[in-house]
Amino acid sequence: MNHDESIAILLDAVAEKPRRRRPTPDQRRQAEEHLSRCSDCCRVLSGLHERATGERLADTDRIMELFGCERVQDEMHLLVGLSPSRMAAEHPHLARHLGWCHACRDRFAQVLQVEDAAARGEFEPARARWREAVGALGETIRELVGQAVVQVRMGVAAFTTVPEGLLLSPALAPAAAWRGAGPPTEAAFPPPLGARAELPLGDSGLVAEIGLNAEGTDRVGLEVTVSGAAHGPLSVSLRALAGDRAELVASETARVEKPVVFRGLVPGRYVLEIQEKQRDLRFRVGFEVASPTGASG
Repeated sequence: MNHDESIAILLDAVAEKPRRRRPTPDQRRQAEEHLSRCSDCCRVLSGLHERATGERLADTDRIMELFGCERVQDEMHLLVGLSPSRMAAEHPHLARHLGWCHACRDRFAQVLQVEDAAARGEFEPARARWREAVGALGETIRELVGQAVVQVRMGVAAFTTVPEGLLLSPALAPAAAWRGAGPPTEAAFPPPLGARAELPLGDSGLVAEIGLNAEGTDRVGLEVTVSGAAHGPLSVSLRALAGDRAELVASETARVEKPVVFRGLVPGRYVLEIQEKQRDLRFRVGFEVASPTGASG
């Protein structure tokens, strides 16, 4: 039983007016068994519950921690190119997890498909395009051409539009859930592209990794990690745009490869700025948090 079928069966089992006929006990048992082995489906159903009731399920975070998928996905690249026997011998904890977790098994299949396509030379990542601007004090600022759009749907925050140069990781929710679990009006929304992105900052040697987390039904948490900072301290700041004004949300000194977290971003337009002071480098990335009830404009 796949993600789409499991979610549909569980929704029909509790709905006052199921979309299809009421599932049989055996169908419900199979769907519940799938749910017990799939963090993606748990996350989607938790988001649907929050959306319907306005309350977050109390045990959601604990359940996600017990699944342990985030740690496994961070190490999944270690398995590429290994036979099943070598996976079990060299990385037994990863092999055991993939043996029962539907979500991570699907994610690993996606990783292998991308690796195969890259090995065949089927694609080459587009390079980011930057334009130079002059700041209020005469400093040079490099601004990323284009704007990213972020949206929260079904309890998952993901990019729905990205400019060239952002290298995306898969979205956290299964594509089938986005296609089939929402009301018909959501069919017009852009599909999710990914929940994490890497962005090389020009020719500076710096790379910014941007991660998204849903906070409720419409707010987004932003996690920024900068690597390659060998020349001095960094600062990371976030500004909210309101007309011609840019209001500072927060600014932090960034340690190498340690995330800076911005929480509770409401729908609106923002600018993320990363500065390396020693070389006087400034990079700005614009993005929008779109409303979950309407397409971004």
